[in-house]
Amino acid sequence: MSICDHAPELLAVLIAEYEGACPDHGSGDEAWAGCHCEIVADLRVKAALAATQREARGTTLPKNWRSAARRLGVSDDEYVARFERGEKWCGGCRTWHDRSHFGPDRGRGDGLQPRCRKASSRARRPPTPTHQNGDQP
Repeated sequence: MSICDHAPELLAVLIAEYEGACPDHGSGDEAWAGCHCEIVADLRVKAALAATQREARGTTLPKNWRSAARRLGVSDDEYVARFERGEKWCGGCRTWHDRSHFGPDRGRGDGLQPRCRKASSRARRPPTPTHQNGDQP
């Protein structure tokens, strides 16, 4: 998730911090040297603009989630619901599993391998030899 996805919330935190530290208007214990009310007004405008832009995009989904949902053939809402339940898509099994079934991979965005442990194990195993006429070795 990028900082742009959280812009209104982050700006609200900054606004509260600046307002609380204003020696003329603040109610906080810590007061800064000068009044920052002009900065707060500018931050309020930026927060409103960021919220409007997010609404115009029509989603609060992280950057790649919409394309991932489409690739898997599920709706955005279903993808988010599965993520919130702690599920992840396994590229090997082609099904959803609990996130605890995946090994760590610090190089990926979610920190987990793309295949569950069983699918990874199957992929590493040498193929079993096939015999003609059903003969056993």
